[in-house]
Amino acid sequence: MFENSSWLWITAIHMLIWFLLYRCSKRKFDIFDSFYLISALYALVFIYGPYVWIQRNQTSYQGVEVMSYMPQAMLVFNIGYFFYAAFSFNRRNYQTTIAYSQNQNTATFSEFLDEPSVRTYIIKYAWIVFGVSMALSLLYYRLIGRSLWFMLTLGQGAEYDAIRGGYGLYFLMQFVRSAIPGCILLIAFSKKNKLLIYICTYILCAVCISTGSRNLAICVILAIIVYSYLEKNKRPSPVVIIAGIVVLYLFVGAMGIFRGAIKTGGSIDLTKVNSDSLFSAFMFNVEIFYPFFTLIGYVGSGRMSLHYGLGFLNVFVQFIPRAIWSSKPAMLGLTAFQAMYGDSMGGAAYPNIGEFYYEFGILGVIILMALFGIQMKKAYRKVITSHNKVEIISYSILFGYMLQFVCRGHLASWAIDFVFMFGPLWYLNRRLKRWYNRQKC
Repeated sequence: MFENSSWLWITAIHMLIWFLLYRCSKRKFDIFDSFYLISALYALVFIYGPYVWIQRNQTSYQGVEVMSYMPQAMLVFNIGYFFYAAFSFNRRNYQTTIAYSQNQNTATFSEFLDEPSVRTYIIKYAWIVFGVSMALSLLYYRLIGRSLWFMLTLGQGAEYDAIRGGYGLYFLMQFVRSAIPGCILLIAFSKKNKLLIYICTYILCAVCISTGSRNLAICVILAIIVYSYLEKNKRPSPVVIIAGIVVLYLFVGAMGIFRGAIKTGGSIDLTKVNSDSLFSAFMFNVEIFYPFFTLIGYVGSGRMSLHYGLGFLNVFVQFIPRAIWSSKPAMLGLTAFQAMYGDSMGGAAYPNIGEFYYEFGILGVIILMALFGIQMKKAYRKVITSHNKVEIISYSILFGYMLQFVCRGHLASWAIDFVFMFGPLWYLNRRLKRWYNRQKC
């Protein structure tokens, strides 16, 4: 156990050094810099989670001595975090509030977005995206036996019918993700119908929660909060930040306790809520290091092979309609969890670094974690030096999505999320810029 505890100290010191280096390179701390959120999530999973297990003297999971693989697993994580942090640094020192650029084109484009005709177009586009996306996703849920009232009441106001079809239209379920940018576009650009928009926001969150997608619900709420601060060029006070963390802890814990009841329409028993049950339910989301530890140990001992890029092929295969490829497999190869524990376990999450390792080993960790750092650096730099509301919305959603991306591995799932969540914003931004360029000519 001393050896394992030593690895926690090494990792904590390593991450602290990078935190201080990163902090010293900035003018001041910015809570909306994704580097801090991502680092906090990694510390929660790879330091606090194992620490709790060590304190409990818990060493195994599903018959596997997880802690025996801790030294090599923590070494892989530290290598990955090193490259993520190293490539997250900006060469320039950006202000931690939106620096309204002196670039005339940027300022003019912002004014263009506030023109009545452009604003009207964006609002119509947002209603179409939100309405169509919600209609298609609700159609799927109706096909599998969920009514709108069932979801609006979080499973408490109606019975959940037995599944009677709909799997062939599984892709329709993904449209709930594209309702997110539609909803936030309405909040950002519409000055009327605020009550209706808030009702739509609740419907979106209720659908996500009632179907067990708590991370999507958190993404919606967090994106709205982040956008409201970024757009106004402000940051929350320390008291608000602490209160937000407490609320997030309570929400994740409560969802863990009642998730099964909510999804099946069972009654919610509030007597089950206490400090121990909340902590246990919260830790269930944090203790995702054990599949990662097992993965590193199994590959190192030869009990399991790497995926060798099949996950990247799955990204493209999943978008091929079965009408074209009737015998298309559900996926190529196995997820890391299936390879380790088999289908009988159903499935569980593992951190993104586990997915990177599963595909190409330590080389995959180095390259993909470096690319992760580069892309998040670019996203933050863009939102800090621009006041394009569409780009601010994109970053706000991306910021909240990091809870999913960091803690839930699977390349094919990430691809679906990015296509549906950011595709509508990417299309809108390109169309608006073309409109703006034509107007200048």
